[in-house]
Amino acid sequence: MTKSTCSFLFFFLLAVLVSCANNEDFQKNESEVAIETPKYLYKILTRENWEKSCTVVSLSKADTDFIHLATEEQLARIISKFWSGASEYVILKLETERLPGELVHESNPGGKNKYYHLYQGTIPLGAIIELKVIAAD
Repeated sequence: MTKSTCSFLFFFLLAVLVSCANNEDFQKNESEVAIETPKYLYKILTRENWEKSCTVVSLSKADTDFIHLATEEQLARIISKFWSGASEYVILKLETERLPGELVHESNPGGKNKYYHLYQGTIPLGAIIELKVIAAD
């Protein structure tokens, strides 16, 4: 291959790459970038709601529009913020593949942190792989 042919091919490929990079179809917004769904998510609920559960987990009114879920890394912050005054609560470790419905990773209104929300779904007892009852000291 001659030097002029190599130069032509180089600049041709460069032009194609620049064209593709400027094309909206090739650009991704941060919200469009796919993240890998964790294998396990967690749900915290009252002991009373847990005891009402028969075939699916009984949820609170806070889970009317969607079911609030958390990653393992988010548990301590959520417990501190919402459950520190509770005398007893239950933490469920859930296998995400067994959760029916639409699992969405999104921010709460007005918030920056992203959480998993399960829309049009339930938590079947078969999705629970571990359960911990936490009692206040």
